[in-house]
Amino acid sequence: MHRMFMNIGRFSILTSLIFFSSCNKELSAPQPLPLETGVLSASKNEVVLDETKAREEAVKISWDTFKNSLINFTLILTAGNKTDSMAVAQNTVSKSFTNSELNTELLDKLGLQVGIAADLKVQVKALIPSNGLVDVSNVITIKVTPYSPIVNLVKGGKFNPGDESKWTLLNISPGVTVNFADGKATWKGSGWGHVGIYQAIEVEANKKYQLDMNVSGSGASDTWFQVYMGKTVPQQGQDYTDGESRLGLNTWNGCGKTSFDGSLTAINCDGKGGIVQFPTSGIVYLVIRGGGADLGTTGISIDNVELKPIELPNLVKGGKFDAGDDSKWTALNISPGVTVSFTDGKAVWKGSGWGHAGIYQAIQVEANKKYQIAMNASGSGASDTWFQVYIGKSVPQQGQDYTEGGSLLGLSTWNGCGKTAFDGPLTTLSCDGSGGIVKFPTSGTVYLVIRGGGDNLGTTGISIDDVDLFPVD
Repeated sequence: MHRMFMNIGRFSILTSLIFFSSCNKELSAPQPLPLETGVLSASKNEVVLDETKAREEAVKISWDTFKNSLINFTLILTAGNKTDSMAVAQNTVSKSFTNSELNTELLDKLGLQVGIAADLKVQVKALIPSNGLVDVSNVITIKVTPYSPIVNLVKGGKFNPGDESKWTLLNISPGVTVNFADGKATWKGSGWGHVGIYQAIEVEANKKYQLDMNVSGSGASDTWFQVYMGKTVPQQGQDYTDGESRLGLNTWNGCGKTSFDGSLTAINCDGKGGIVQFPTSGIVYLVIRGGGADLGTTGISIDNVELKPIELPNLVKGGKFDAGDDSKWTALNISPGVTVSFTDGKAVWKGSGWGHAGIYQAIQVEANKKYQIAMNASGSGASDTWFQVYIGKSVPQQGQDYTEGGSLLGLSTWNGCGKTAFDGPLTTLSCDGSGGIVKFPTSGTVYLVIRGGGDNLGTTGISIDDVDLFPVD
């Protein structure tokens, strides 16, 4: 009996040792797989970078190895006698460069010349920080040609050290603060506080500019974040509304409630859009302000703030309505009483009696690309009148209204715009439509239709000029 108890005791100890050994094995730290970078390759062996496709992918670099969060990968880029390196996001085995990103790297870090093709040598290095093991890949060569970037009028928009000196703090109400750190400006706080930053910028009359920035956050509640550009000087302790909201987040409108990270023009659910234009040259103020009940755990951060002159190809033919441009348009007669004429560099709608007329033209577009529609509009003021812009796939028919795609931009005296004298960008004047940004699911022909009518279009009628449709991404 004594021997049996001893055997049972020995068995229990052995079992316990096996159990704890098993547990220790399960709790041990994860180990990196064998260190291999694999074969490095590129999606293209020659890249001519294009400013008009700034946010589109230019080239993708990949290496055919396993993903492992314990291994740090670094791309090494060499051109001539200059080399730069950039860390790759953890647990990834590829890196995509947009046209803008790669162009900046080539010009600012590697010193290449605009418009001249050069060899870019690329290699990837793998490092296991825990044990210092290193491996490097094969070297590939890509022929690259950088472009001359359009000048950004915003100073300090990357929020690098010292960039805070380019901005002025706008304290509106306590509870929310702005800090400059880690290459970003970050709004944090709660309690319905409100704060902003601003700077003065010199602009030219009637020139179109694209406003954009990257924005990120963990998600907020009862919060607004808006971008304005106006002529009046911001005043401490006062809200700023000159020029109306151009871009923004608004949790009541549906954006900014959950985590976000991307271009503000893409995330935007507040404002007239990122295309701005001014009737006179001079100083304007870029004001970025935000506040609310709770701006979220990480707050709202911005970086890469840009205001650039638009120098993109206009897809509209005859949009300036110069002599001979009438041949680029087709008249759309919907109902008698209103006419469209081309004179003095404008297309002019005149008439009354609930007449309705338009003009249109066919345009080729690419699938899933965003386009901005814009034009100048002027008039002495109308009554019981509509003026709308559409872009759709169906061919306009004489004697029939056109509604495909829904109104994008427009005037509506019932909605409050067009009743009194007006003269300016339709993107700013508009009180009708979904906004000037449009995208199509398939490539092919679409029809730009501009139509207007009503009971009385006013003494001078409604005039348009400088009609543009250009890609914005």
